[in-house]
Amino acid sequence: MCLTLPLERHRMIKTEHLSKRYDSLVAVDDVSFQVAPGEVLGFLGPNGAGKTTTMRMLAGFVTPTAGKASICGHDIATEPLLAKASLGYLPEGAPTYGEMTVRRFWNSLLTCGASRRPPPRPAGLRHRAPATVAGPRSNHRDPF
Repeated sequence: MCLTLPLERHRMIKTEHLSKRYDSLVAVDDVSFQVAPGEVLGFLGPNGAGKTTTMRMLAGFVTPTAGKASICGHDIATEPLLAKASLGYLPEGAPTYGEMTVRRFWNSLLTCGASRRPPPRPAGLRHRAPATVAGPRSNHRDPF
């Protein structure tokens, strides 16, 4: 959280008149909102409403055409590294497999580029019961 920052920076996310245009197409038009610590925000709207483009601008993947935004008080344009370090973003189309559990996905990230063998498990995890995966296949147990 941003609790150690000055009062103005206690906003987790802040956008002011954020817009994105692609030639004649207006993808996001003059969006302003704030998210304080502890608040939950959801974007609702039909396809093409600008939800994904707004998130991509906040995450630093797309440059806004107009307006400004900040993450924990760090402007996404002038302090992009600090803003990105303050935000965790898992896009809707993340490269995962439908049947992959969170634990297996995390282990695959940890071993990416290192070796083909996963790292040894900490001793404390060897004797734990397998985690239950919630969702449509709630009777499925994680083999790890």
